[in-house]
Amino acid sequence: MQMFKENELPIIVIDEFNEIDDDYTSVLVSNNVKALSDSISKVTIVIVGVADNVSDLLKGHRSIERCTEEIPMPRMAVGERRELLDRRLARLGMQISGDARWKIINLSKGLPAYVHTLGKYAVYSALQERRLLISEQDVDNAINEGLQSSQQSLKDSYEAATHSNNTRAQFRHLLTACALARVDDAGFFMPAAVREPLSGILKRSVHIANFQDTLRDFAETRGQILERVGEPRSYRFRFRNPGMQPYVIMRGIRDNVIDESAKRALSSPEQPELPFSSD
Repeated sequence: MQMFKENELPIIVIDEFNEIDDDYTSVLVSNNVKALSDSISKVTIVIVGVADNVSDLLKGHRSIERCTEEIPMPRMAVGERRELLDRRLARLGMQISGDARWKIINLSKGLPAYVHTLGKYAVYSALQERRLLISEQDVDNAINEGLQSSQQSLKDSYEAATHSNNTRAQFRHLLTACALARVDDAGFFMPAAVREPLSGILKRSVHIANFQDTLRDFAETRGQILERVGEPRSYRFRFRNPGMQPYVIMRGIRDNVIDESAKRALSSPEQPELPFSSD
């Protein structure tokens, strides 16, 4: 740190830290954070990444929590998403119908990036028709545009998880049901929560035994699209990449995997309370 003058207060930001896929780099950064803390340095290091806590993000020192301050960034609440959308539309002098607004809010699953993406393409769709009122059809058009502009990593993971030479395989259906399943505060769902949305998608009753092996494959082999924690008979699952959940739902809408009742529910403010939904 000798390159900085004594009266300077350097701030170093490391973004997307969770994308580092080797433990050596993570441990090295952890060592440096600990060393700077022990030397009472004036430098501030901001590490940004997706993890449940700082220990999961930084490896190498059990005492790392004592020299860091954890600033959690939970998913945006429904009211925050609505405010984000309405404020930006007001700047454009545009309005949005209730169904269209709630479809964007519910599809985003608390992730502001999806509010921005769907809102942007819905605006484009309405303006192409020379309208200042955004309709639900504009949001449906935005879903298609949003899927095309999605990160290639999301597309690749989805294809790795659902690809099969068997035309009767139902990997897409099960993955979509996982995206619609009720989750806890940490984003985990139980296999039992998948039954109802999957039964609705397949139009027949299903049991956990019918898909539990595939859930394991989603976590271990099929693109490792899911994360699994817990012990046998009490496993919990969640999407490794939070952005995958809304992506899977939008794919389900575009590819007609999700039935009409679920599509209609997405346009309702009561949608987060439905048995097959998640906030």
